[in-house]
Amino acid sequence: MRVFFFVVLLAYAIGVAPSFSQDSIAATLDMPDEPTMPQVLAACDEARLLENMRWFNRDAPNSRHTAAVRGIFVRLVNAAEVDSLREAYKEGQRHNAEASRLIDDCDDQTVINLAYTMAEEVRIQQCGGSPPARSASCADVYENIRWSLFEAGICSNLTRVYLRRAMGSDLLLHKAADVIRKGVKISEGHRREVYDSVDYIGDALLVRIAAKVMKDHSIDGLSTSYAINDVTRRQCPGLALLENNE
Repeated sequence: MRVFFFVVLLAYAIGVAPSFSQDSIAATLDMPDEPTMPQVLAACDEARLLENMRWFNRDAPNSRHTAAVRGIFVRLVNAAEVDSLREAYKEGQRHNAEASRLIDDCDDQTVINLAYTMAEEVRIQQCGGSPPARSASCADVYENIRWSLFEAGICSNLTRVYLRRAMGSDLLLHKAADVIRKGVKISEGHRREVYDSVDYIGDALLVRIAAKVMKDHSIDGLSTSYAINDVTRRQCPGLALLENNE
């Protein structure tokens, strides 16, 4: 280092202005290398992640814990509640650190797509099959939709708004099914078994059942006026449950 500065001073003394490249200065002063770029995240392993999600359904009969996680998936996937889906997945895989971290490598849309695949595999797709949850047969769901539309007092007004929107618009299938489920849940919050049951009916099947109910029992001319306030929430506990993602 002393030799270096002596050469510099000598050069200025004889009128020769030395020039230095950035590389030569860095080498002389032993400067550290440029910081390296962060490592690229591992690629999303969609097959393993889907298989881990499917495990919740397979294990559900043996564990209330995994049954609860499965319930969160079928309840929230249509609304694309991706943060809640991630949390539920990690909770369900908390016994397996490697499996729990797997979801971090996948973007939100991939997580939603895989969760939807898993949810539709859980849900019944045709009448006559073994229901995956209580009150989740076609006959049960038909009657529960009918009751929600006509016999739930002020809650039925709001249910009718939801069902009309679902059946009378150009919503995508998964969105229409989500609106139907929410409409039924508003009137069925006092019966948790029924409230949860619509989550276990496949999207296409649920839309067909709702359409049949509305064909068999017209809601034309019935009130759809409502106001969402504390009184409504007390009379329609399903509304408060929906607002809390429960």
